[in-house]
Order: sequence, then structure tokens, then C-alpha cells
Amino acid sequence: VTKIFESSAHKPRRVNANIRKLQREVRDLFKKKKQIDNMIIQQRLLKKLAQANKDLAVIGGALNNVQKKQEKFSKSKENIAGTIGAIEAELSKLRGEGPGEEKKAVKEEEQAKEKAEEEVKEAEKVAKKEEAEKKA
Repeated sequence: VTKIFESSAHKPRRVNANIRKLQREVRDLFKKKKQIDNMIIQQRLLKKLAQANKDLAVIGGALNNVQKKQEKFSKSKENIAGTIGAIEAELSKLRGEGPGEEKKAVKEEEQAKEKAEEEVKEAEKVAKKEEAEKKA
């Protein structure tokens, strides 16, 4: 009879101890679940970061191509303007124009330069359109 009383007295203590043990285990399991969720989120973010870096590299390459084309057009513009100036100077020499006629030649030269600049701008616009079409 005394053993029964002793075991019944110890039983609530054992039950309470077991409950506390189970609570600790549940807390530990929740911590592990959060860690796993965080790892999954981290992996997804790393994939997104890798894709964003690839996109950035593509955009950087396209930007470099545009800059190279712009430099080529600028050089072409300068060459064309220089050629026009040289041709006009030779024409004025061949015509034997005097000082009063030099002003005319200067005006004609300026008009020719403006025309050449407009042609270069048009060429740049066409190149930009082509670049945009390539991207699309």
C-alpha cells in the first residue's frame, strides 16, 4: 500500500518533468524549422542575385557597344568636317577668290559643316534604332 502511495506521489512529478522535456524539444524543433526556412530563402535569394548579375553584365556589354559606336560616329564626324573644310579651301584657292569672296567661302563652309553634322546626327539616330532593334 505504501508503494502505491509513493508511486502515485511521484507520478505527477514525472508527468510534469516529461511535459517540460517535451516543451524543450518542441522549442528546439521550432528553432530548427526556422533555420531551415531561412536557408531556403537564402538559396532563393542567391539564385536571384546570380540572375541579376548576369543581366547587369549583359547591360554593361550593350552599353560598351553603344559607347564604341558613339566614338566611331564622332571620329567620322570630325573626319567629314575636316574633309569638307579642306575641299572648300582648295575650291577657294582654285577659284582665286579674293578677300571679299572669302566671306562667301566661309559661309558656304559653315553651311556645309552644318549639313555634314545633320547627316552625322541622322546616322547616329539610325544606329541607335538598329541597336534598339537588336536588343528587342
